[in-house]
Amino acid sequence: MLMLTPVQGAGDEDHPWSYTGHITGFVILSDRDEDGSYEAVSHIWTASRWRRKGIAKQLLAEARSRFEFTEIEEPYSPDGDAFLKACGYVK
Repeated sequence: MLMLTPVQGAGDEDHPWSYTGHITGFVILSDRDEDGSYEAVSHIWTASRWRRKGIAKQLLAEARSRFEFTEIEEPYSPDGDAFLKACGYVK
């Protein structure tokens, strides 16, 4: 899953909209047991100048609404560890 900050968009009722922008964050989910279900968050990242704006929290919430992941894989950075604890994800 990807979070973008749009820079420009173009389109109309006859042409699909397309956007250009900056990647501000992403989350990668993995199907470790190959059963067709994404059960693990294997990576989450937010661009440094976009941190502390709720992007990672929104990405995890959206991932949770779409997939029933049961694990957020380690290792965690010190910032990542603090973020996960603040969001209630305790190891």
